[in-house]
Amino acid sequence: MTGEDTGPEAAVPGDAVPGDAVPDDDASGAGLPLDGAAEAGGGAAPGRPPATVGDPSATGQALDDVDREILALENLQWKYQGAKEMEIRRRLKLSPTHYYQRLNVLIDTRAALEHDPMLVARLRRQRGDRG
Repeated sequence: MTGEDTGPEAAVPGDAVPGDAVPDDDASGAGLPLDGAAEAGGGAAPGRPPATVGDPSATGQALDDVDREILALENLQWKYQGAKEMEIRRRLKLSPTHYYQRLNVLIDTRAALEHDPMLVARLRRQRGDRG
């Protein structure tokens, strides 16, 4: 086996659809915090982080492509250490730190819960177990 075994074949998909990669032009910095709370349609709820560009709860819209791809990556099981981080960088053009920050905000949204309730419930439970 070579170092090339870290691609999609290194993961066992849950219910991911093959070939649903994010286009290269989507590395626009979506998910970065907005300058002001007024631009996000109000402020953040108490105890919640400020709204972000890709945050569906801030705009009342459904999940964007990056958010759906994040949830799809979380549904995969990874065979090799470091494979998930490499796939995050390849598919989403995000650092793993930014990915996990965005995931943490994403799993608190109603849109993510409606998209995949079992996954979001598991991720919320795992987050609670660590703290």
